[in-house]
Parts: sequence; structure tokens; C-alpha cells
Amino acid sequence: MSTAMSHSSSLQRLGSGVLKVTIAALAIVGIVKLQQPQLSQLSAREVASAEDQRQEALRLSLARRSPTFGFDNLMADWAFLNLIQYDGDSATRKAVGYDLAPKYFDLMTRLDPRFVDSYVFLSGIMSYQMGKPEEAIALMDRGTTALTPKDHPKSFLVWRLKGLDQLLMVNDLQASQFSYDQAGDWALLSSDPDTRQVGPIFKQTAEFIRTDPNNKQMLLWSWSSIYDQAVMTRDETTKAKARAKLLEIGAIERKDDKNNIYFTLPPKPKATPSANPSVKPNNSAKPTESPNATDSAKPTDSDKPTDSAKPTESPKPAESPKPDESPSPSPQATESATPATPKPKPTN
Repeated sequence: MSTAMSHSSSLQRLGSGVLKVTIAALAIVGIVKLQQPQLSQLSAREVASAEDQRQEALRLSLARRSPTFGFDNLMADWAFLNLIQYDGDSATRKAVGYDLAPKYFDLMTRLDPRFVDSYVFLSGIMSYQMGKPEEAIALMDRGTTALTPKDHPKSFLVWRLKGLDQLLMVNDLQASQFSYDQAGDWALLSSDPDTRQVGPIFKQTAEFIRTDPNNKQMLLWSWSSIYDQAVMTRDETTKAKARAKLLEIGAIERKDDKNNIYFTLPPKPKATPSANPSVKPNNSAKPTESPNATDSAKPTDSDKPTDSAKPTESPKPAESPKPDESPSPSPQATESATPATPKPKPTN
């Protein structure tokens, strides 16, 4: 019982920690999304037609090979702003896809692998929209290799996104467990107090993946974070995929008082108590009867015991004498108690 309560308490703490991390990630996404109208004015170029796609790909390849003269971070920022504009043109993305997205992320992670905020978009676009989680994880490896817990208060986020993709997209449980374990260690070393609080949560997540990878509550939180991120980024493809996965594990779709959609698992059915739980029937003491006994199974008259076979009844004990009364001896007792007088022999 105590083990179950501890398990439930750990899951509740896990949900609280995951919620905080999701809010932090969505805050990054929200800030960028609010700036998209302004970012779209930074470049007059629109990547729409197939010809434009080829020219943009050539430009990205040239930027990758060109010297940066020590301005790697600035070039990475330029690539990031172009990616935001590229991703924000949803109509064009539906028409021609995201073929250039890997080139943007390759350039960003090469020039500035410590750019933590970019990995939120990397996971969302490449893993869930393009269906290329292996490539996304390989690019995230650059971040986990270059970063340290002291480089950025949210450095753990790269490990966490990586572990999420490994768990949900490629089902690499051992790698996901390691990533969550690292995310916990890095969170504990963060300069941000709130981030340090979620460190043990990620360590516990790693343990859940090791012992109970199909835990529905953990999968609910994982896919819910993907769903919420897709809502913020207006990524309908990923949103639909996350929703389908949530319904697949048995989640129920609900709406809060602000009409926002969220998912929850149905409550577990309560056990029906017995009428008298303190008295347990001893079924083993009852003789088993055939469900359909036939008359042939009943004993016949020949099987009944005869009078000679009946057991003799034990004599009833004599009643105790009443007080102040001596018991009157029975004739048999008197006769047996009086000695017999010998008869005289006849004389001749």
C-alpha cells in the first residue's frame, strides 16, 4: 500500500515538474511567435516556389562554407530569424513542405550549438512535422556535447527534448532513460531556483522509463506537452498527431473554463465492497454439488441401512435423585444386591 502511495506521489510530482518545464518552453515559443509579424519585415524574400527553394538552399550552403570572422553567433541568429519566417508561412509549407528546415538547423547548430531556444523548434519541426526524429536527435547531440549546466539556466532543456523524442518517436528506452537522467543532473546544477526543483522529477522520469515505460500517466504528460507546444506554434500537423496518440492511450478530451482543450485519463473504477466484508465465506467447507443432479444419483431403498445396521442407542443416564430423598432401588438392582439363599438338599 505504501509503495502504491509513493508511486502515485511521484507521478504527481512528475506532472507538476513537467508542467513547469512545458510552460518555460512554451514561453520561448510564444515570444518568438509574437515577433513573427516584425520578423517577416526583416527580409523581403519569400521562399515559395520550387525555384525559390533551390535558391534559398544554395544561399544556406554558401553561408555554411563562408567564414564568419568570429561572428558565429550573429550568423546563427540570422539563420534562426529566417527559419521563423520560413516556418510562419504555413500556406507555403503545406504546399511545398519543410525541405529547407534541416539546412537551417544544421547551420544554426554548427555555428552556435549553445543556442538553447532553437532546439524547441528543431524538435517540433523535424521530429513531429517532418517525421525525421533520428536526424533531429543527431542535431541535438551537438547541443548536449557543447553545452554545460552553467552555460544557460535552461541547458537541461536540450537533454529533455532529446529524451522526449527518443521515448515517443524512436522508442529507444535506454537512450531516453539516459537523456532524462542527464536532464535531471543538469537541472539540479542550474542557476535558476525553479529549474533546480524539477531536477528530481526528471531523475524519477528516468526511473519510470526503466521500470514502467508504458505508464499511461507519464505518456499522457509527454504527449500533452507536444500537443500544447503545437497549439502555441500553430502546428496543426503535430497537434493532430499528438491528439491521436493521447486518444490512443485512453485519454479523454476536455475543455477548461476558457475553452482550452486538455486531456486527462478516466478515473479508475472503485471496487464494490461486499455486504459483510468482515466475514469471509469458507467455501472450502461446503460440499460441492453437481449442478444438475439426476435421480439416478439418489440412494435407492436397497442402499438404505437395515435395522440391524442401525447403531445402538446409548442408554439414557438415570435422573439425579432429588434432595432429601433416597433413591428407590429398581427391582433388578434389589435382586442383584440380595444374595441367593441355597436350597436345602432333599433327604433320602
